[in-house]
Amino acid sequence: MARIKKYINVFLKLNISFMVLSCLISIIMLGLSIDSIIAIIKYIFRFMIFTIIYISIDYLSTRKLPQEAINLHQEREIQIKGDYENVFEQCLHIMEKWKAIKSIKQIKEQMMISALTKMTIYSNAEEITMQFDISNKQLIKIHIKSQPVGRHALMDFGKNYRNVEWIKGKIESSSFEN
Repeated sequence: MARIKKYINVFLKLNISFMVLSCLISIIMLGLSIDSIIAIIKYIFRFMIFTIIYISIDYLSTRKLPQEAINLHQEREIQIKGDYENVFEQCLHIMEKWKAIKSIKQIKEQMMISALTKMTIYSNAEEITMQFDISNKQLIKIHIKSQPVGRHALMDFGKNYRNVEWIKGKIESSSFEN
């Protein structure tokens, strides 16, 4: 049901905004005439087809993923035994080796790693952050978050879900021995 609501929301947002834009452009270019009305109808029809294709691609990309994958903002928290310095450096190394990463900022004072992915066919880019909590000396909590860079993103084709799951898997399979 959440997936259907998402797709209806995307369909309406994209089409209503495009209808307003196409009406304005047509009226400015052609004036208020029968030609502008025909042009508007053509634009709307084309964009509705585009939106249906766009939603279909998202569905095909996420249909085998869990329901939570349809959300644009993804977060995970994991706990690792080890020394903070060692865990931080290992996580930084994991991010540096990942080919999808465009830039990385490490802020040791704030116990955070922030990364920006490259643009793909799925999205403009994603912002990934890892926040470290060392309140327990024996156990380090790592909060992983991935979200689209653009605040107007409507779909991510499961990309943010895949990002956090990939990072979580890499961290959990790493050795954090001193």
